[in-house]
Amino acid sequence: MLFANASEGSIPSPDTNTIVLWNKGEISMEIVYFVLGVVTVLLVFGVIIMVKVGTLVKELRENLNHLERETQDLVNDVHRKMDDVNDTIHRRIDYEVRELNSRLDSRLDKFESKLNATRHKD
Repeated sequence: MLFANASEGSIPSPDTNTIVLWNKGEISMEIVYFVLGVVTVLLVFGVIIMVKVGTLVKELRENLNHLERETQDLVNDVHRKMDDVNDTIHRRIDYEVRELNSRLDSRLDKFESKLNATRHKD
């Protein structure tokens, strides 16, 4: 039999080849120290992970704020360029309209002169 009765300890028995389980109610100090050590290691790892996660979250927030500022700057640049192009187009249209009106006036004046000239001949 490899394991003895469940009410016995887990320390190997010197007189047999079986593993003797400890008596109910008895807790070995080595087990308590081991469990406390494992819990301590887990807590330390947990704290380290929490600090790293907190640092990562802070860095991600800073990167997000930086990206928001850059995006807003790019949007502002695009709006400024659109306004510049819009102003340039309007100036060009105004110039072309003035030129067209000037040519049209000139042609109308010539046409009017020719009409007057043909009326006086008659």
